[in-house]
Amino acid sequence: MSAPTPSTSEPEPTVPEPLPVVTLAEFIKDKRIHFAPKEDNVDNPALWLQFNSDGTWALNEKANKSPVPNEGGKYTVNGLKVTVYPDMPMFISFPKAKVTKGDKFDFDGRIWVVVKVEPAKPVEEVPKDTKPTPASEFLVPLPTLPSVNPVAPAPGIPLPPDLLPPAPPVKTKPSQVSGLRVGDFKIVSNQNTGFKYVVGDLHNEAAQPFAKIKVEFRLYDAAGKDLGITSDTRGPELAPVTVWPFRALVKDAEAVRPELVGVSILP
Repeated sequence: MSAPTPSTSEPEPTVPEPLPVVTLAEFIKDKRIHFAPKEDNVDNPALWLQFNSDGTWALNEKANKSPVPNEGGKYTVNGLKVTVYPDMPMFISFPKAKVTKGDKFDFDGRIWVVVKVEPAKPVEEVPKDTKPTPASEFLVPLPTLPSVNPVAPAPGIPLPPDLLPPAPPVKTKPSQVSGLRVGDFKIVSNQNTGFKYVVGDLHNEAAQPFAKIKVEFRLYDAAGKDLGITSDTRGPELAPVTVWPFRALVKDAEAVRPELVGVSILP
């Protein structure tokens, strides 16, 4: 009696179960997405979007200010596009469903960079009638000192350096690129997002195109305090006899007046 012939058939391979597909609608639910302008990707941005599980959303768009929820604001998701309400709908387009640090996305017609994604947190609205505590409440009155009449120096004797009046600030002319002219500009606020921008037009009056154009503005508050510089950059060429409508993001909510710093061509 011969021995049984061993089977030569191999066992069928085990097919792994497919991984669950995460949609953008599922991923952003109960998430807070911190972001910054693509040219200013900081570690701790003041900007964030929050998508709550009840279908509402919140936006913090002002640096060093308390977040304000969008009252009655709802959001819907279709594929990789988020539409936010309640007023005129705005669109947010993400590159993929699982949003991660470094992703670039479009919001309000501008490209932003994701800096951090974290779970949603409670958002409290700042009462409209809330006013800061006057600084006078924290000051301790100093004793009154007797007045002293300043002594004028004798003629021909200079004052010590520490007594000289401060020199007035030197106001420099805006840097320019021959053929490029900045027209009228002003600060405007987007009524839907609350973002503020310096908007205006840059005219190419030269006979040649320009690319990588940068326009810069210095910002001031109502008291004339310097709040820093903002800018906008155009990468594609600007053909002769055409206009570029620039839009430079204003991060400080106190800014009310822009001043042109100049126009330059990036390397």
